[in-house]
Amino acid sequence: MRPYLIFARMPRNPSRYLATFKRELLDFCAENGIECVIEPLGGRILVFTSRDICDRIVRIRGVLDCRPVEIFHDPESLVKKVLPSLENCRSFAVRCNRMHVAQEIGGMIHETLGIPANLENPDCEVRVEFRNDLYILL
Repeated sequence: MRPYLIFARMPRNPSRYLATFKRELLDFCAENGIECVIEPLGGRILVFTSRDICDRIVRIRGVLDCRPVEIFHDPESLVKKVLPSLENCRSFAVRCNRMHVAQEIGGMIHETLGIPANLENPDCEVRVEFRNDLYILL
């Protein structure tokens, strides 16, 4: 199953919103024979599905965006995955919700490829969310 990161406007009672979100999405998946697993993840929602249903997910109240992602348990695996896409870049930036994670990943990329980081005007960007000890490549 493919993971998708859901960006939602969380109300004051996130558990109530999550219950409503789950009910609506799981009903849709059951009606359409789609495998679906929903996991809360530190202010975001991860959805694993057997088909791309982002077009349906973004119609759920409060959902701002739905993006396919890749999930890594360590920064080395993430860097190994992104290196081929950065080989022709003259500079790069790592955009992350945690500064120390951006610096760690950026340092590993610079050390491996020798290209400089440029936070103002990079040729290429790597977008990462760090949540619950998971590295999520956007």
